[in-house]
Amino acid sequence: MASILYTGLYVHLLATLLQAVAGLRLTELVGPRYPDRGENVKLTCNFDADDENLYSVKWYKDENEFFRYMPTNIPPIQVFSLKGVMLDESLSGMNHVMLRDVAFSSSGSYRCEVSMEAPNFETVFSNHNMTVLSYPQEEPTLSGAQEVYSTGDVVSVNCTAPASHPAPNIQFYTNNEKADEWLV
Repeated sequence: MASILYTGLYVHLLATLLQAVAGLRLTELVGPRYPDRGENVKLTCNFDADDENLYSVKWYKDENEFFRYMPTNIPPIQVFSLKGVMLDESLSGMNHVMLRDVAFSSSGSYRCEVSMEAPNFETVFSNHNMTVLSYPQEEPTLSGAQEVYSTGDVVSVNCTAPASHPAPNIQFYTNNEKADEWLV
């Protein structure tokens, strides 16, 4: 009789534990790591809440909240002004935010935080680092080069790279061999 009681208690405790473990899970936070300046960027926060009631989804940049989704509020979306974050509210929702025209000031650590209602009041979060770059729009140009050089000629050329951030790392090669630093 006692073993049946213990078995029933064990099954109940195991079921309760599994329910708690299987609760809220943030499965992935997706977005570009190095977007180009001026691009629109979508950050997606996928989570699995099982049968729990969603309380809120909040988005932060460098620990500052800029977006909140609370399904029980009217309206459910609340936006907070933050330098570097130009949010497209019409394309943002429960699982994602759309950042418009990202700038260098948009670089930082983005966090999605998901919280549930009673009885568990669980909260999970994940971070995504993003660094905005400015890719060159054209190839570098080489000027001052001659068609043919003779042994012993001094080569004086200029390589101009279009604006970019960070600045490009330019290296010179002669006959497929990297030129010595002191010659450049």
